[in-house]
Amino acid sequence: MRIDSHNFILLQIGAMLVHLAFVEGMAVLNWVAVSNEEESDSGFWLDGLRIEPSAGCISGPGGEQRVDPKVMAVLELLADNAGHVITREQLLDSIWTDRVVTDDVVSRCIYQLRGHLSSAGADKKYRLLIETLPKRGYLLNATVVRDEQPMMQRRTRRYKRLIMALGILLPTLIMAWWLLQRADSAALQNSVALAPKTIAVLPFLDLSPESNQGYFADGIAEELINVLSRIPSLLVIARSSSFDFRGNKADIAMVAAKLGANLVLEGSVRTDGERVRVTVQLIDVIGEVHLWSQTYDRKLADVLVIQDEIAASVAGTLQLVLNSAVQSAGNSHVDGRAYASFLHAQFLYNRRGPGDLGQAVALYREAVDRDPSFARAWGAMAGAYYIQAIEGEIPLRAGFELLREAARQALVLDPNQPEALVRMAIYMRWAGDQIASRWYYQQAIEHGGNQPLLLATQAGDAIYAGNPQLAVEFGRAALQLDPLSVAWRANLVAYLIAADNLDEARAEVTKALALAVAGDMKDSIGILLVQICVLQGDLATVVAQVQEFPTGWQREFVLALLRSAQGDFDRADVQIAKLAATENHLAILHLAELYAYRGNTEAAFATLARLGTIRSSGSALKDHHSYYGNLMVSPFLRPLHKDPRWDELLSAVSTNSQKFL
Repeated sequence: MRIDSHNFILLQIGAMLVHLAFVEGMAVLNWVAVSNEEESDSGFWLDGLRIEPSAGCISGPGGEQRVDPKVMAVLELLADNAGHVITREQLLDSIWTDRVVTDDVVSRCIYQLRGHLSSAGADKKYRLLIETLPKRGYLLNATVVRDEQPMMQRRTRRYKRLIMALGILLPTLIMAWWLLQRADSAALQNSVALAPKTIAVLPFLDLSPESNQGYFADGIAEELINVLSRIPSLLVIARSSSFDFRGNKADIAMVAAKLGANLVLEGSVRTDGERVRVTVQLIDVIGEVHLWSQTYDRKLADVLVIQDEIAASVAGTLQLVLNSAVQSAGNSHVDGRAYASFLHAQFLYNRRGPGDLGQAVALYREAVDRDPSFARAWGAMAGAYYIQAIEGEIPLRAGFELLREAARQALVLDPNQPEALVRMAIYMRWAGDQIASRWYYQQAIEHGGNQPLLLATQAGDAIYAGNPQLAVEFGRAALQLDPLSVAWRANLVAYLIAADNLDEARAEVTKALALAVAGDMKDSIGILLVQICVLQGDLATVVAQVQEFPTGWQREFVLALLRSAQGDFDRADVQIAKLAATENHLAILHLAELYAYRGNTEAAFATLARLGTIRSSGSALKDHHSYYGNLMVSPFLRPLHKDPRWDELLSAVSTNSQKFL
């Protein structure tokens, strides 16, 4: 990049003026900041809860809650504007002035804040103090009582101080701005530094002599995704989306556009005995330039060091801060052979073919036998045990105990490992210790960075808490990081329906159908489309959609719903009779929806009661989880909500979750 002498002089003068303005105004600005801090530190009351910003705590009947400074800053801003809508942009501009963050940071702060208020108040009603207004922002519905002067007096004094400071700084800054505008803008900042940073790590090529190290190449790329996802202000596309382009010869720009990324990291791996060569390059898709490239030729045992160096180079190139959590994410002391076994296990775990999970567990075990301090392998093993248990490959209770032991070992070695924290949270939830489960989830969220699984988990929690709009926000955030995930998109559709956002739900369900392959998932998404169309009164589309369903209970349900919507109840009853004869839990749930839609409350509750008798097994646990979620989101079951039996049903479903362990 060339900077001519004229522009260089302008840049130098402008920089000098900015420095002069800084020196002139520092004393006044410091006085403003100190004075404002003294006033903002004053505590206040919020509908019976005591808020102490300086101490970072919320107190109430449920005890004292320690609050993260950023979360407390959100509460203070909402309290300063109680009764008025605060947009997400206002929150970002007011609180995260020191760094660039994404919208999902706001969602997480609001979620944590609601949890703190609920815990401090010992009542879930406190979660409702903060209302989410779709496409507008957040509203604090609470009475705020300050300890000291009225808010207007404090604001007036703050404005006067700011005016005094600006009177000193503004003339100099205006001159500096004018000079800097004259300089070549390309010389001021690289275009990628100005753009939102979203990176896709594509699967690395296997260039080994026998082309049999594909799992190793995949593992290197996947581990880079895990490390980079811990960098603040960097959105990292999930593996399940970026790896969809394995072997794809499409143009990089096209791939990035499909993934919603403006940065791409690609590379290759070549292993030869005890040596490994990793070549990697970072591409700015918008500017169509290679930002950085490097080749590493090291011993196999140094592969983790290579990953850390790559992450540091990416962060440095993008002008991001590589914090200590990222720097320690990969344990550079892990045995090389143990790491190779781990990567092979990861490949099998992700492929998920017949027998793959069992082989993955054996390889994870081989990795920790070689190196007992390998925390990542312990955490991944916990995840494999969980899937084996709920898929019925191993007994449920035994599988969960193995999960707990592996996760516990991982957390002893690395207390901040996100995967182990999530698995332990799952174990605690189904063991009935909801307080411990919530704590582990919060720790996973704090240390997990931008990971779709954590965001999707928070979306599910929001649904269980009766807040579909918050679930939508988390669902969107998860999908932004994993845009090709059919599951996340289908979940978002369900959340949008629950939030009565049918237009967006229809747009998303169309995208989900385009991504889904034939099978149960495609049929489930097709049912979502049918339900949306019925709610919108578009029966013509339902008639056409019926032909997409093969013979089976799904087709019977769609026909029954269509004929019920058309008022042809006699013909609908034919399909209803067939549905009533099945033992499939989803078919039974949809049957209850049909009864509720037709106003047959007694039959609806009787049908839902059938689902309370599912057996204690891994597949039953999945069914139970799906059942609870569907109860919370289904618009067709809303006619039942006013019946006293509805709350009893939800309570029973929640209590019955403990029977699985």
